[in-house]
Amino acid sequence: MTFDNLAELNKIYQAYPDADLVLRIAANDSMSLLPFGYKFGASFNDAVSLIHACKEKNVKLVGISFHVGSGCYSPLGFVDTLKRAKELFMEAEQIGLHLSLLDIGGGFPGDNEAKITLEEIAAAIGPVIDNLFDDDVHVIAEPGRYFSSACTTTALQVYSKREYTSRKLGENPGEIVEINEVQYYLPDGVYGTFNNIIYDHANPIVRPLKEPPLDATLYNSTFFGPTCDSIDVIAKHVHFPSLEIGDWVYANNMGAYTVCAGSRFNGFDRPTIHYKIIKNGFTNAYL
Repeated sequence: MTFDNLAELNKIYQAYPDADLVLRIAANDSMSLLPFGYKFGASFNDAVSLIHACKEKNVKLVGISFHVGSGCYSPLGFVDTLKRAKELFMEAEQIGLHLSLLDIGGGFPGDNEAKITLEEIAAAIGPVIDNLFDDDVHVIAEPGRYFSSACTTTALQVYSKREYTSRKLGENPGEIVEINEVQYYLPDGVYGTFNNIIYDHANPIVRPLKEPPLDATLYNSTFFGPTCDSIDVIAKHVHFPSLEIGDWVYANNMGAYTVCAGSRFNGFDRPTIHYKIIKNGFTNAYL
């Protein structure tokens, strides 16, 4: 069971004093799109106090955990926090608590469009773990995003379309500049699968299902979701070939933090999930 403050430690001790406990510490999440440290994880000084509290209560503290935040784009966050975790392992050892578990959390990229790859992270932190921690320390991770991100594709059918002209002031005094665009309406949006745009800082790339000719004219285009809320925008001012009502578009890498957090706002159901089993044994899900 994981804890990061004295109140949680006391609650666990009262309800289940024989629990194996893991102390979650604050990580260096300054290089992550979604930092977690403000809500989760004990500071170093607080972690030291909590280790001593475990000794006083004679509870079974077995390890340290951390999470550098979702969308981490540099392995330095892991490296810095691993060094901090090692210091806490040593602190526990000095007062007679032998820790045997290290949980390095998640947030690992799972698609080719991320700023960094899992291989790059592993190459940076693997030697650090080997140098800092003994062989009897069991190291685990939480690679949920890595496994789920690229396994799902969202497919959407255009159900409405309009041409729109906006106007703004130009660089010269009194100059009015017109901006023409084509606006498309899709049956899923930020209140459904594409909530990751708001909650996860995602930037899904909309693509035409039917590959256009290489010389196809591209238009300034915007894709809206179906709800009555004006923030329900999937992609804005992207260069796109002309589409007609009934045409299909799709977005890859829609398996992590998408449909699981969707709502039925305005009465729109979440999309149906279809599974495709490929001959080599891999599975792909379509929304």
